[in-house]
Amino acid sequence: MNLTCTKQRLIKMNTNSFHLKKSLIIFLFILCFGIVSAQIKRTFLHPGAMNGQQDLDLVKAKIAAGEQPWLGAFNQVKTKAKGGTNALKTINSNNNDANISKNDAIKTYANALVWYYTDQEVYAQQAIALLNAWTILEGFNAGFDQDKLQAGWIGALFGPAAEIMREYAGWKHEDMEKVQAMFRRAYYPQLKTVSTWNGNVDLTQIDALLNIAVFCEDEAEFNLGIERLRKRNPAYFYMETDAAGSRNYGGSNFTGSWYSPKLLIEGLTQETCRDNNHHAQYAMASALHAAEVAWNQGVDVYTENTERYTAVMELMATQTLTGTMQGTCADNVTTKDLLDTWEVGYNHYHNRKGLSLPNTERLLKEKVRSQGWSDWNVFHETLTHGEISPFIPPLSYLSSVIDTNASVITVKFTNKLILPENPVGFEVIANDIEMLGITSIKMNSTDSGIIHIYLNKDVLFSDVISISYSGTDILAQDSTILNPFTDKLVEIRLPGAENYITVQLKSKSWDYLLRVAAFHSTTKRKSPTVTEKHFFASSMESTFWWQKRNIWSL
Repeated sequence: MNLTCTKQRLIKMNTNSFHLKKSLIIFLFILCFGIVSAQIKRTFLHPGAMNGQQDLDLVKAKIAAGEQPWLGAFNQVKTKAKGGTNALKTINSNNNDANISKNDAIKTYANALVWYYTDQEVYAQQAIALLNAWTILEGFNAGFDQDKLQAGWIGALFGPAAEIMREYAGWKHEDMEKVQAMFRRAYYPQLKTVSTWNGNVDLTQIDALLNIAVFCEDEAEFNLGIERLRKRNPAYFYMETDAAGSRNYGGSNFTGSWYSPKLLIEGLTQETCRDNNHHAQYAMASALHAAEVAWNQGVDVYTENTERYTAVMELMATQTLTGTMQGTCADNVTTKDLLDTWEVGYNHYHNRKGLSLPNTERLLKEKVRSQGWSDWNVFHETLTHGEISPFIPPLSYLSSVIDTNASVITVKFTNKLILPENPVGFEVIANDIEMLGITSIKMNSTDSGIIHIYLNKDVLFSDVISISYSGTDILAQDSTILNPFTDKLVEIRLPGAENYITVQLKSKSWDYLLRVAAFHSTTKRKSPTVTEKHFFASSMESTFWWQKRNIWSL
């Protein structure tokens, strides 16, 4: 859950005005956290479409160190990072307009990536020039579903490119708003209506829709993309346990539109037997792209589709490695076409989650990274997502692991107020405090030992991680449950390089909830240095924030 505090600007206070301070604290917290029934607007994380900042920074470091396969893939992308544009007012997806717009979309995404990885101004300028030029686009006019597919193909390139360029200080805000307006005007009409063609088209639409929605900060379109993905999954990727009716969606008619498979096994797709995995590769890539965008925004659709997506990846990898369709189709020869995909799914399920995907791993190492080609919305996944993420479960799916043999990392415990040196002249400004995430773990009274609380990469370097607990006797009091700043605070900690927080638990006389919240300031900044981080301390009577260079408190 993402909660954004109502913006407040408090008055200057004398540090001795304790009672006034306390009253203002309570009032602010009620405004921020107490009204749980209200509609909460999503807070979008940037950059957070296809590429998260931590992933971008990791690849940047790999390239700088000359490591493979990233350097080789980067050099390929760099050849595509060219200037010049052929922007169109309308796109007829059924003629050469399709190739013109495709080429510009490729150049834009390539320039955005190369700029971020190298900090070279020329690539930023080229990316911005391309994006700005395409603000003249009014729409697509072929008049049939090829427009939906074209908008998906190029939107899944223009969208993440624009999201990366948010970080570029030289992009005028009014120009960025024109690009957002163009996306809403020209792309949304094509992306928000489900194509009834083969399922790869809908999945490509969803890929583009989510990327663009993040850049535009359009919550309705983001939610629509997630909803559509969840509906399309059982209608495209076969699972024996799926309800029969769920396979009939958006033009899919099981098994009539599934191209007469000879064998129904998990991992089969609606288009497996259409052309023996040519189109199925695009569909798999698009679904995993969509899941990655969702993940970067704190929405986990990966977990609910673990069996589905990994079965598809492994079966398709086996079919590609062996050259046979494993008896699934009348034509038993696998397509020779090989896209630079599998990387996004493998990175999540293997590197983040620790699952074994032996055939996918072998395919990536033996063929994809050396022979896979990028086309349309499948764009150099080896560069952007190859082997980039450590095992970090998301905060919204926080898990507890009791391990009496775990090594205790450095954790600060306090129940007294810690003041900064020379606490004079505090200016109290609370208008940029934001709750990044909050969740709870149900604990039994007998639980004891060391608990590891894993954090998502997006909150790992947030300003404050707060942990508190409550007894089951107050579970009905929502404002109390959601407010981590209570006299029951058991631990506070500045997040560091570790991907988990360690807490020592003692058995209690009641069952309780362990609550975890992450906070940060919405003031724009990249990974803060130690002196720039906000330090947090709490007592049973007062709570404050402190920033060393610009002191402010609650």
